[in-house]
Amino acid sequence: MLQKKPFKVIKLEFISPLHIGLGAGNQYDNMDTLLHSDTISGALASAYVSLFNDGQVLEFMQSFTISSAFPFQQNHYFLPKPLMRIKLEQGNKSNEDEATSLDGIEYIELPLYQTLIADGILRINHGRQSEHKKFLWAGEDSNQPSFMKSSMQQRLMVPRYGIEDAASYYIERLFFSKGSGLFFFIEASADALGKVASCLSFLETSGFGTDKSVGNGQFRTSTDSISIDVPVNSNYHLLLSLYCPGREEISEEILQKSAYHLTRRGGYIAGTSIDKFRHLRSRSIYMMREGAVMYGNVPKGKIINLRPSWNDDALHPVWRDGRAFSVPVAQNNAHDFSFS
Repeated sequence: MLQKKPFKVIKLEFISPLHIGLGAGNQYDNMDTLLHSDTISGALASAYVSLFNDGQVLEFMQSFTISSAFPFQQNHYFLPKPLMRIKLEQGNKSNEDEATSLDGIEYIELPLYQTLIADGILRINHGRQSEHKKFLWAGEDSNQPSFMKSSMQQRLMVPRYGIEDAASYYIERLFFSKGSGLFFFIEASADALGKVASCLSFLETSGFGTDKSVGNGQFRTSTDSISIDVPVNSNYHLLLSLYCPGREEISEEILQKSAYHLTRRGGYIAGTSIDKFRHLRSRSIYMMREGAVMYGNVPKGKIINLRPSWNDDALHPVWRDGRAFSVPVAQNNAHDFSFS
């Protein structure tokens, strides 16, 4: 049984190149292709401090729940391929070998995604993959456009004193075609949505990602509302965000019946308003990645303080948002996982 569930969507149409760091120090020649939920939440919190500075940043973060940000092109929304066995139907043919039939696919367009989470089946016609085979479109056109492209830019790092130790490096940057970018889901009260809108307006010019000071990561914001048909009363939930579960949410049974990958999250305290702390790295934590299928109750997660050990009372908490944003997955197929 399915029910139609409404979702509010915030779209970030990037008007300048974007570099999303992998959290690997000075490694710039590779990047992530989505904005994780904790990055977006942290950027909103930093903007909130700059705009309001009322000491209520944690309360602000608790007032909304968001997904990670995934690609969109015009009115085409894409979501990450889930960690579950997928039955693929191409025309009159059926193929349950996900490893060969869907190899390389990272994102699936929303109409196909709905049938996937409802019954574990992808019903497609030949030629719906994008040029680079990462996107699975719901349309019939076999020549789907590539609206995301990356390129390398060579940069020169010059020390403050002298040029003898100058060194070149490369940075990978992501470009979006007009009318495309990244979107995320949000659940919040009307009052919280107003504050989030103010923070996003602030971030439009300050930007997301690396090299914001030279104009990278700038965007325009718009909103949309969409509905997704989701299963009713399922014991399995598909993560559309990072997830840091509380101890009470985890058991041996839950872990054995779930499918997930872990990712390490941390980084520099770049969002602080106190310059002397910006060279410090926060503590790190592992979270479950987007696309995981979790067994049990609706996953909740927590906001955790990753403040490093530092002998200075002026160092504020460093909040990292590990709360889950998820949708139900049909119970009759969710137990059959794929870790490829």
